[in-house]
Amino acid sequence: MNDQIPIETYQLGTTKCPVCGFNISVYLHVYRAPYGERVAFITSKCDNCGFKYSTVLTLTTDLRYNCLRLIVEKPEDLNTILYIGEDAEVHIPALNIKLSSEQLAIGSIVTVDAILFYIIEHVKNICTEGTTDTKNCDYVEELESILQKGEVKHRLEIIVKSENGVGIIRSYREKNYEVC
Repeated sequence: MNDQIPIETYQLGTTKCPVCGFNISVYLHVYRAPYGERVAFITSKCDNCGFKYSTVLTLTTDLRYNCLRLIVEKPEDLNTILYIGEDAEVHIPALNIKLSSEQLAIGSIVTVDAILFYIIEHVKNICTEGTTDTKNCDYVEELESILQKGEVKHRLEIIVKSENGVGIIRSYREKNYEVC
């Protein structure tokens, strides 16, 4: 067997184990097959009770847009997996904030949940530097608390733009995104 298997691994975030409620990490493993085909394996394992989960996705998508509006209304919306071009701009109207994918240090394959946590960390850093915008600081604290529980309490929009394309790799609910 070849020891040079072309697999890249990314930690997508954490979630609650459906069996025991313990926090478990979720990983994305991207395999680059011959002829440019890519396949992803999403895995998680609970160290507490032994629960295991995995699924396989193909990453070839014909649907690439320059702008997508993601609508987060239900917990499954947080698990939406995106392909984001290198030059992406992420805008959250509720926070009146626009950040580049470079500022957030996110990769090209990311979940909505991960985008939100990167933005939360960015805003929290600004808040600790003594910003006077306490509205955003309070909102981000509440949002972080809700997301850590894997919940969604308020409708949230995330707009992602990229000249190099934005695409949905996997969505777990119909109509949780639209082209803008």
